[in-house]
Amino acid sequence: MESDIRKYVAGCELCHLIKAPRHARYRLNMALSPPAHPWEGLTVDFVTDLAGSKALRYTGTLVIVDHLTEMATCLHCRKDIDSPEQARMFSNMWSANEVYRTLSQPITAKSLPVD
Repeated sequence: MESDIRKYVAGCELCHLIKAPRHARYRLNMALSPPAHPWEGLTVDFVTDLAGSKALRYTGTLVIVDHLTEMATCLHCRKDIDSPEQARMFSNMWSANEVYRTLSQPITAKSLPVD
């Protein structure tokens, strides 16, 4: 009987196009609550494999976007940046820029998944 089923499935074009899900059903996405003040909630993403800068050897950009105002800040970085260096860059952005000094430190930061 198993060989008959295999022959039937092998010859059925529709069987090759339709596949049954083999995982638990997905739950509904939960929306992020909007922040009350600018720069309270951020999205952080890396854009890498850019043409390198000869003088400073940057091959990527760290993109930080505010959820409320959708204002973006781009910081140059290398592709092989590690977590402590990323934290230093982020901290330096807040302390060096006069605009960010008047704002509160962010409460939440989300990173986009890597494909």
